[in-house]
Amino acid sequence: MKKQTVIPDHKIFIENHAHKADFKTSLHKHSYHSLLFVVSGKGECKLNNKLHSLTPNSVIILKESQLHQLIDTPDNAMTIFVIYFHAPLSGISDKTLDNVFRNDPTISIPPFSIPKFRRLLRQMLYEQENKPLLYNESIQQCLSVILLELYRIQLKTEASPTHTLRKGEQKTAMVLEYTEKNLYEHHTLASSAKMAGISQRQFTTLCNKLTGNSFNQYINKLRTKQAAELLKKGESSVTAIAFEVGYEDLSTFYRAF
Repeated sequence: MKKQTVIPDHKIFIENHAHKADFKTSLHKHSYHSLLFVVSGKGECKLNNKLHSLTPNSVIILKESQLHQLIDTPDNAMTIFVIYFHAPLSGISDKTLDNVFRNDPTISIPPFSIPKFRRLLRQMLYEQENKPLLYNESIQQCLSVILLELYRIQLKTEASPTHTLRKGEQKTAMVLEYTEKNLYEHHTLASSAKMAGISQRQFTTLCNKLTGNSFNQYINKLRTKQAAELLKKGESSVTAIAFEVGYEDLSTFYRAF
């Protein structure tokens, strides 16, 4: 019988479950919430007499005392990181947490969000293992960001109008929307095409089709538009505005204008 995981004082603990071939758990439950992130392999989670498919970069969220069973696909065993936690959490409201649990428990993380999720999970593992100053607070903040991002993905999935587009166009449209809402990040044609899971050439073609601009033109138009609005307010310096909208130096900012 598997030893019961003990949640530490800061209410969060992360474990790695590397399954063997043809792995299957018994139907069981925990006295705390859990978030399962599939790193590799495939399988299913039986929850409320329903089987939920698990694939790499998918997440399933389980409330405390929910009966569930993990079943690996034969010859494709899963590697899973499990975050166990108690509520409440600082940085996230009870309402948001309730909404996360109320929606579909299985979430497929969009390509453009995968690096962020993996980075946050790695940071939590580092903090838990090395225990630097204020590691408890850092772990809790990371989990709050993860839960908030999962809720945003759920809302986006429900409201997304891109289901009418072809698969390549849909992926490109999602990446372009992510770019628009995260202008402060560093975006390149190569990284954006990788997020969409298509070639740079195809991404360029689809970007032109959807926006009428090349990818660089698209980003610059968004950034200069936002910068113009901030300049009109007159509350910040040009240097501060250039930094806020994602330009690393003033010369690039001036060339964009």
